[in-house]
This record gives sequence, structure tokens and C-alpha cells, in this order.
Amino acid sequence: MNRSFYCYDVLLKDKRSAGVVLFTGDRANPRFLLLKHIDGHWCFPKGHLLDGEDEIDCALRELEEETGIKREQLRFVMDFQRTIDYSYKRNNEVFHEESTFLLASVRSPVSISISSEHLDSTWATFEEAASLLRYENLVWVLASAKQNARCDLQETRSKTSKNQSFHEMSEETRLL
Repeated sequence: MNRSFYCYDVLLKDKRSAGVVLFTGDRANPRFLLLKHIDGHWCFPKGHLLDGEDEIDCALRELEEETGIKREQLRFVMDFQRTIDYSYKRNNEVFHEESTFLLASVRSPVSISISSEHLDSTWATFEEAASLLRYENLVWVLASAKQNARCDLQETRSKTSKNQSFHEMSEETRLL
């Protein structure tokens, strides 16, 4: 759904995106994957929803497109979904965007193949990631992810089918 609305006499174009906060390593000191976008800011893997796509499928598609990491390599943290919203201006147009993030872990080592949208990637500690992230709302997502990553999670591997959403996964493929 593409909506537009006026705010302070400016036409805002509504967008939705989704991504994954990915962590690895020791549960007490997780490391988080950040990508350096071509415009210079660091971020989590994320992208815009395609027509008919939900947040979960979008987040997984974008993760694979931007890093080469496949859903079969992930272990999801059940019930973690954080949404932020913000506005920005690009090419004299103002956009309102709502971004939803899931949390997943990956067993290390994992190879990262960054897309042409990005210049670099890093596995950062919480402190390093918080200092690299430019936007306060992403630091809030990171802090929430850190708290959830430290939970004693069941070590299972996700076996979702390509068209299966997070909500449709069996109990064995989700982390409780």
C-alpha cells in the first residue's frame, strides 16, 4: 500500500521497509552486523517492501541480497519485532518511512558478500555499533536487540521454507 499525506503543507510519501538485526558470538557479548551504506552511514540490513510482501519476507530477502546470508543459516528470536518511523528528504521530496526489524543469530563463521549498495561490513560489539549508528532510533533498536540477544535462547536452526513467514514457523524452528 502506497499512501501519501500532507504534513505542514508538504506532501509526504509513505514507505515501509524491514530488516534484520543479526548477531553472532557469545551470548554475553554479542557482535552485531552493520553495513556501511554508499552514502556513508552504518545500518542494519534492510530494504523496502515489494508489492504483496510482508515485513518478514522482505527482511529475509533483503538480508540475503545485501549480505549473501540465507534464511537457513539463521536462528530467530521469537517475538522480537521493533518498529521505528522517521521522515527524510530526497530529491526535493519528503518521505515518511516505517521500518520493522527482526532479530536473528547466525553461527560463526559466516561469509558476508555485501551488495553494491554498501561499501563495507563489520561485526561490532554493542558499544562499537552504538557509536557507528548515526540515528538515535537505530541505537534504540540495537539496545533492545542486545537485551534480547543475552537471553538464554534455545539453540535450534531455522528450517523455514522459502514462502513460509515467521508466524507460520513450527515451534522447532523458532527460538523461544
